[in-house]
Amino acid sequence: IVTSDNYLLLGEMAQHTSTPGQIQFPGGGVEMGADGELNAQTCCQREVTEELGSDFFNDVARFHPFGLKCGGNLSTIGIFYALSLGMTAGQAQNSFASYRSEQLAAGQLPEFDHLHAVTFDLKTLSQFFRVNKGCVVDYLAPLLEDGWDEASKAVRFCATEPPSRDTGSGRPYALKSC
Repeated sequence: IVTSDNYLLLGEMAQHTSTPGQIQFPGGGVEMGADGELNAQTCCQREVTEELGSDFFNDVARFHPFGLKCGGNLSTIGIFYALSLGMTAGQAQNSFASYRSEQLAAGQLPEFDHLHAVTFDLKTLSQFFRVNKGCVVDYLAPLLEDGWDEASKAVRFCATEPPSRDTGSGRPYALKSC
């Protein structure tokens, strides 16, 4: 998720989760829908809404698949989407803080304790990964550093294409070979 002022948003897992303190992309697992269909975009929307709040999908300007990953510590397959928000990093962090407070007030345990906003450029991201080395999920640095051309291309695409939530015809770029 990249904000209108060019910040990448990363979530830090809450202490009660199975991966406390881990920094990762907002998102989650792919599950079959109630209709028996498997739709990665719908799953991404659901997971981002569960973790960050509905404001994030109400404000998504553009949404585009950009990559696949397989392997890693958990031997999982990941499908990654670039989401371009119409809100700034400050607005996104305020929205997340409000959503998190609402969850806590309702007796719910939020998945994320913190929402990091990191300038979306290779030098700043690489520095963030080095500083947070033990906390960043294993796929994140290689996906963005080794796949910088693909990731930045997807973000540029989201920033320049006409707004559309229909990305069914979009094809993700394979960043890693399975």
